[in-house]
Parts: sequence; C-alpha cells; structure tokens
Amino acid sequence: MAPRGDSVNGIEIKEEHISIAQFSPATATVVNASLIISPLEESGAAAGDHAGDFNALKPNLKKLVARMQAEGQDAIVSVPGDFAVVKKLMLDRDETNVREAVEWELSQQIIGSMDDYVFDFEISAGDGSDVKWCLAVAYKNAGVQKIAGLLRASKLAPVAVDLDMFALINVFEANYPDLCPSPAIIVHGRDAATTLIKTRSGSFVDSETLAHPSGLSSPDSYAELVREAIEQNFQDALPGPVFCTGAAFAQQDFSDGFFSRLNNSRLLNPFATIQSRIEIPEADLTKCLPYLSVAVGLAIRGAE
Repeated sequence: MAPRGDSVNGIEIKEEHISIAQFSPATATVVNASLIISPLEESGAAAGDHAGDFNALKPNLKKLVARMQAEGQDAIVSVPGDFAVVKKLMLDRDETNVREAVEWELSQQIIGSMDDYVFDFEISAGDGSDVKWCLAVAYKNAGVQKIAGLLRASKLAPVAVDLDMFALINVFEANYPDLCPSPAIIVHGRDAATTLIKTRSGSFVDSETLAHPSGLSSPDSYAELVREAIEQNFQDALPGPVFCTGAAFAQQDFSDGFFSRLNNSRLLNPFATIQSRIEIPEADLTKCLPYLSVAVGLAIRGAE
C-alpha cells in the first residue's frame, strides 16, 4: 500500500471501538478506512478495568495507525457530545467582542471555572433582526488534552477536536445533499446511550441523549424508545427521514428489525455519495459502516 501523504485522518476513539478514515482533499475521496472493535478486550483487558483510561487504548491505536501508514499525517479526533456544553446564544448584532461575550454566556452554563474548559463558537447566518445567533461549545480541557496526547503518542499530528454529533452532521450533509434543506434526525446508537441529533441545512438544531446502561434488549423496544423520544422532542421534524448509525446498528438482524418498526428510518451510509477506495472486504463492509460514519465526517471536516 503506497503512503498517502496528502491525507487527513478522521479518528473516533471509544472503549467500544477505534475507527479511522483517510480522506484525500485532492481527489475528494476516502482512500482507506479501518477499525478495531472492542480494543480493550483485544489487548487482553476487560473494558471495566480501564474505564476512561485512554492509555489502555494506546497499543491498539498505534497498531491501527501503522497499519494505515498514517504516521506523521494530520488528524482530527472526536469527543462525545454527551459530555459537552452546547448552547445557542443570542448576542447583540453590534457586539464587537464576540468571543468575550460567548465566554461569559458559557460561564453561566457550566459548573466550575471557564479556565477548566476549551470553547469554540460559530456565528449563524443573519436573519436581518437586531440580534445575531451563534452556536457555542465548551468541553473540559483535561479530556481534550488527553485525547490529543494519545494521538501524538501514536505519531499523528492532531489539528482539531470536534464533537461526534457534529461529525455525523458533516457526513450526512456530504452524502445526502438533496435531503439537507429539510429537517432530519440522526440516531447515533451506542452500547449504553443513544443520541438523537436534529439537523437542517447542514446545521445543528438540537439533540437529546437517551441512556440505556443495561444495553438494548430487542429491536422492538429500541425502536419504540427512539420513536417516543423523537415525538416528544422533535415533533416538527416529522415525518422527515431518520438516519441511523453507531454500534447499535452493526448487527444486521437487529438493525433490520429496528428499520421495519420505525417508519422512514434507514442506515446512514458514509459512502452514499462520497467516493471511497477503502480496503475492507465487501463481505465485512456492511457491518463496518455504522462504525465509520463519525470518522469519515471528521476527515471531511479536517480537510476543510
């Protein structure tokens, strides 16, 4: 496999899996992707023995980076949106020091000091009113530094950290441009929690996280859980499309059962429109797709 010197790597690191996607901006193509499922178990340790310990994931991340010949390349990595402070803030249109104003507004939403957080924001498109809106995000600095340090230890060059749910909006917008103008729901199903993300025109609108620490018992009960949450929180998005991704949809029988019970739901395919030359056997690709959406969305964002 030839080195891919111009590639940007999107990386999702969780105790459940580590996934990486290499995107070439020059060709607008995902040139390779790979993943390790249950990385702690593969290293001979139970996940509970190292909960929250990024160092325990280092051996498998280094192995994955070497396998992809990604050493020295730029990387953008995700952190879970569940633990971020995400707020839509209203500011005076003539506000000159937006960053200071955003920091003050965020300081009213957190516990502790803003010195313990990193934050960023994006100004929304104007609507002609006397105010302007921005989407602001704050995250514990210690968590960002740990995951960035893990990338450096694996011979990658971290250039940005983003929320997993924003990466999913990126990959949805890139693959389904015809559906973007209307509201849509992205279901990010993991082992212990599911995040519902409402998006419109490629922008984050709102989100809701559902905890299920005991796991998912059946596609019927899971579909009902998601249906009720959408109806309660995102009624105005119905009957728009529901796109599903994450580990909960990696088992074919389970995901098929879920889709048959939740109207207008389907698998989010990170390669529906985006070109790819990934070196995953065709027989394994379907079960890998739910693990790769975040990584592909990150790689696209990193290329920008």
